[in-house]
Amino acid sequence: MPDQILKFNKYIAILYLLTCGLFTWGQPLAGIDPVLDQEVKLPLVFQIGEYEASYEQLLTEYPNMLLTVCNNDMAVAYDKWIAFLMELEQKAEEENLDILGVKMWINVFWDQDGQVQHIAYHLKPNSKNVSTEKIGQLLARFAREHKMNIEATLPYSHYGSVAFPLFPRSVKR
Repeated sequence: MPDQILKFNKYIAILYLLTCGLFTWGQPLAGIDPVLDQEVKLPLVFQIGEYEASYEQLLTEYPNMLLTVCNNDMAVAYDKWIAFLMELEQKAEEENLDILGVKMWINVFWDQDGQVQHIAYHLKPNSKNVSTEKIGQLLARFAREHKMNIEATLPYSHYGSVAFPLFPRSVKR
């Protein structure tokens, strides 16, 4: 009888270890892409959700917001953001890419010199049906050319929502 109890306890212990292993085996490590299981260098433009661990790390590397580098002046930050989006809309028009009706969430990351380092985006469910490949290429070309006219001492980011065409309105000062 004691041998049977020892055998039973041994099987329970093995089952427990296997179960723990199964639950921890699929968990991604920080900074590691869970699909490729290797460190990933983020591309200039990517869709939110593609590189989750690297994107979360990027958010910690850019703790300053556009509003912060605009001395917490909402009107200035709004004007800079709208100017950024209007230039993007103009770039699409120049390239004959119809983005009217496109709606998306967008997170832009700039270095302290105002150069775009990354753009993460996600088309909203109620957006016009448009090729994510074409939108991604447009954003990449725009990011290489655009420079934000802000004097900053640290890198910064801005997360927002956009719907084209833009109908900007001025903020009362």
